[in-house]
Amino acid sequence: MIDRPARESLAEKFRQLASGAITNIDFEEGCRRSKSDPVVHEIAECLAWPYYDDTSEHRLDDDHALLDGHGKDLAHAMLFLKSDF
Repeated sequence: MIDRPARESLAEKFRQLASGAITNIDFEEGCRRSKSDPVVHEIAECLAWPYYDDTSEHRLDDDHALLDGHGKDLAHAMLFLKSDF
Protein backbone atom coordinates (compact mmCIF):
# COMPACT_ATOMS: atom_id res chain seq x y z
CA MET A 1 0.00 0.00 0.00
CA ILE A 2 1.28 3.48 -0.85
CA ASP A 3 1.84 5.71 2.17
CA ARG A 4 1.49 9.09 0.45
CA PRO A 5 2.47 11.26 3.48
CA ALA A 6 5.63 9.21 4.07
CA ARG A 7 6.57 9.33 0.39
CA GLU A 8 5.99 13.09 0.20
CA SER A 9 8.05 13.60 3.34
CA LEU A 10 10.95 11.51 2.02
CA ALA A 11 10.89 13.29 -1.35
CA GLU A 12 11.14 16.62 0.47
CA LYS A 13 14.00 15.37 2.65
CA PHE A 14 15.86 14.23 -0.49
CA ARG A 15 15.37 17.69 -2.01
CA GLN A 16 16.68 19.36 1.12
CA LEU A 17 19.65 16.97 1.38
CA ALA A 18 20.64 17.32 -2.28
CA SER A 19 20.40 21.12 -2.16
CA GLY A 20 22.52 21.39 0.99
CA ALA A 21 19.63 22.84 3.01
CA ILE A 22 19.98 20.11 5.66
CA THR A 23 22.81 17.97 6.96
CA ASN A 24 23.13 14.22 6.68
CA ILE A 25 22.12 13.93 10.35
CA ASP A 26 19.04 16.12 9.78
CA PHE A 27 18.12 13.82 6.89
CA GLU A 28 18.43 10.66 8.96
CA GLU A 29 16.54 12.09 11.92
CA GLY A 30 13.81 13.62 9.76
CA CYS A 31 13.00 10.61 7.62
CA ARG A 32 9.50 9.44 8.28
CA ARG A 33 9.06 5.70 8.62
CA SER A 34 6.22 3.71 7.09
CA LYS A 35 4.87 0.39 8.28
CA SER A 36 2.64 -0.05 5.24
CA ASP A 37 4.93 1.09 2.38
CA PRO A 38 8.22 -0.83 2.18
CA VAL A 39 9.41 1.40 -0.68
CA VAL A 40 9.90 4.30 1.74
CA HIS A 41 12.40 2.36 3.83
CA GLU A 42 14.20 0.82 0.86
CA ILE A 43 14.68 4.10 -0.96
CA ALA A 44 15.77 5.95 2.18
CA GLU A 45 18.27 3.27 3.18
CA CYS A 46 19.55 1.96 -0.13
CA LEU A 47 19.56 5.12 -2.20
CA ALA A 48 20.45 7.92 0.19
CA TRP A 49 23.05 6.28 2.38
CA PRO A 50 25.75 5.83 -0.28
CA TYR A 51 25.72 9.57 -1.06
CA TYR A 52 27.10 10.73 2.24
CA ASP A 53 29.54 9.78 4.96
CA ASP A 54 27.87 9.14 8.31
CA THR A 55 31.01 9.55 10.42
CA SER A 56 30.57 13.32 10.68
CA GLU A 57 27.76 15.81 10.28
CA HIS A 58 27.93 17.72 7.01
CA ARG A 59 25.98 19.09 4.07
CA LEU A 60 26.32 17.77 0.54
CA ASP A 61 28.62 20.56 -0.61
CA ASP A 62 32.34 21.23 -0.92
CA ASP A 63 34.21 18.00 -0.08
CA HIS A 64 30.91 16.12 0.28
CA ALA A 65 29.26 17.39 -2.91
CA LEU A 66 27.32 14.93 -5.03
CA LEU A 67 29.31 13.48 -7.90
CA ASP A 68 28.11 13.65 -11.49
CA GLY A 69 25.04 11.51 -11.94
CA HIS A 70 24.22 11.21 -8.24
CA GLY A 71 21.97 14.25 -8.32
CA LYS A 72 20.12 12.66 -11.21
CA ASP A 73 19.64 9.47 -9.17
CA LEU A 74 18.14 11.45 -6.31
CA ALA A 75 15.90 13.36 -8.74
CA HIS A 76 14.62 10.07 -10.14
CA ALA A 77 13.91 8.85 -6.61
CA MET A 78 11.97 12.04 -5.85
CA LEU A 79 9.89 11.63 -9.01
CA PHE A 80 9.18 8.01 -8.15
CA LEU A 81 8.13 8.95 -4.63
CA LYS A 82 5.70 11.51 -6.06
CA SER A 83 4.14 8.81 -8.29
CA ASP A 84 1.70 6.05 -7.44
CA PHE A 85 4.00 3.27 -8.61
